[in-house]
Amino acid sequence: MTRFVFSIIFLFISVVVFFSGVFPAWQKVTDLQVEIAEFTALNDELQDIAGVRDELMGQYNSISQTDLNKLSAMVPRGLGSAQFVRDIEALAKRHGMFLRSIDFVSQEKPTTSQLKLPTERQVIPVDVSLKMLGSYESFGAFLRDLEKTVRIVDVADISFGTRQQDAREGPLEFSLNAATYYSR
Repeated sequence: MTRFVFSIIFLFISVVVFFSGVFPAWQKVTDLQVEIAEFTALNDELQDIAGVRDELMGQYNSISQTDLNKLSAMVPRGLGSAQFVRDIEALAKRHGMFLRSIDFVSQEKPTTSQLKLPTERQVIPVDVSLKMLGSYESFGAFLRDLEKTVRIVDVADISFGTRQQDAREGPLEFSLNAATYYSR
């Protein structure tokens, strides 16, 4: 009988030891297996992203330097207002027009404390207002050449009129409102 009692006591002690020692360790192992599965899935996702990055880098590196230079000229880094003024002035001069003024108004939004993602390309439009003098034919030629320039210029509004009482005596005055773009 004492053997039976000792057997029950040892059985009870083994059950207590199992639930107090082995079961929590077993639970930790199970939790760690779940975390390992999550990390493995995350690692697989990161490997996929790295593969896409490598593919995109290969595509980017396959673009010729002349094409990259053209893209850079279309939307230059920084405003580049001095170069833009020189280009417009040379274009106007080529067609016998007199450039009276160029005004720039940046449409850049004020900075906020929001997180900016690196994938977000920041192209900032700049309003440009031109005032010039010349003939109607020379202004048409100016617009045709402006359309062919490398830098993107979106013409929004054109107006013209005379400066003097008799339109036959002098050149026409043209006002052109447009937008150009630059990247940071």
